[in-house]
Amino acid sequence: MKTYNPSDFNFQDWVYNDAAFALTDAIIPQAKHATGGMKAKIAELNQYAAPDAKMDITAHSLGTMTSIQGAAGLNEKELNKVGQIVLFDGPDPTNSFKKAGYSDDKIKQLSDKTIYYVNPFDPVSMLNREKPWEQQLGDVRVVVPIEYTNMMDKHSSHDFGAYQIDSKGNLLVVSEDYHPELWKAGHKLAELDKKSIENLKKYVPEKAIEKLVTMSPEEFSKLAKLLLDGKDQSTIIKAFLTVKDRLGLSYKDLVDLYNNKDELSKVFQDYQKEYAKIIKDAKKESLAWDRKNLDLNNPNNLHERIKRAGSYNERILLRTQLLYTAVELASSDIEQKISEVKTALADAESNLKEFIESKRSAIETLGSLLSASEIEGLMSELAFENLWDSGINELNISHLKEFETKITNFSQTMIQCAQNLEQVDAQSARDILAALS
Repeated sequence: MKTYNPSDFNFQDWVYNDAAFALTDAIIPQAKHATGGMKAKIAELNQYAAPDAKMDITAHSLGTMTSIQGAAGLNEKELNKVGQIVLFDGPDPTNSFKKAGYSDDKIKQLSDKTIYYVNPFDPVSMLNREKPWEQQLGDVRVVVPIEYTNMMDKHSSHDFGAYQIDSKGNLLVVSEDYHPELWKAGHKLAELDKKSIENLKKYVPEKAIEKLVTMSPEEFSKLAKLLLDGKDQSTIIKAFLTVKDRLGLSYKDLVDLYNNKDELSKVFQDYQKEYAKIIKDAKKESLAWDRKNLDLNNPNNLHERIKRAGSYNERILLRTQLLYTAVELASSDIEQKISEVKTALADAESNLKEFIESKRSAIETLGSLLSASEIEGLMSELAFENLWDSGINELNISHLKEFETKITNFSQTMIQCAQNLEQVDAQSARDILAALS
């Protein structure tokens, strides 16, 4: 709240839609607008397009909730004009449909048309996904990400495009034969999402949540401003009482909220710790999978599977997987080596400083046995600048950074190769034919 600026906060998205869906399984306000837009487009298709023309739908993040709930508002005839619904990094909407009273037949009709691509390290993707994948709405495909990052990292796990992609533009997805450990990681994050929301609701009354997510943006900003502008005890108390009344809280509810502020904070802290551990453990398991499937002593390694592939498309897919696997393993190993060298340099500098400090202390202790000039001579010899070449150290660090950049560029080149294998194959074939003609 200290840094809250009403003009910077997208209440419409974060509270009115996202929080409403996550905390109350609501049909979000934007869905009805999506339904209206879809109805208009379908009417346009019926009027101007071929009889068998279909409307496909695709969306990312909040757009997935808007799109799938918007499609649910179509009647059966309109829904038959919808082709595929392809959604990226969105939660499972089944609970919201059941709460809204949609029939099992309607939910199945939507499910049969829908494909979800979800990142196992994205909390939004994994919301409501603690059930087995086949029991969720749609054909749920867990993607294999390029990087093992969390949602708030620079290369966010929630970003559209944070996926491994083949030369046809298809996303590489988890299977029994390709990084199956990521299924488990996704379910762990889904369970963490569910547990954390349940813990949050232990300390925040459900009626307050319902009031909050149905509040107008103007009223939300007004209440937030009241809390922020409280300068003395009387205005702060007045602000809290106004919030209490608007959220339908009793005095006991308000006191309980205040008394439970540490527990509420712990819910978020525990989430961050467990979230980080899920990613760390999954990366460790994925690297073990990489090593096993690149091991030439393993009769089912990727090289052998390429040799046994029954079709050209299967070979291209396996070669793409091989490239991504090699890049992932090599990048991780080199990253570890660079980290070890940086640590060794820092430790050497720190150990030398400690050594110098201990020897200077020893000389000072023996001061009564030495002349002033002898003490000065020994002290000057033990100056850090005389024993540590900062220039060489900076040069070493610079070389490490250059090497790191080269490896990053090489990895990106390899990824581009993986995404263009089919084109490279076709060009090679043309080159061979040209050479033989």
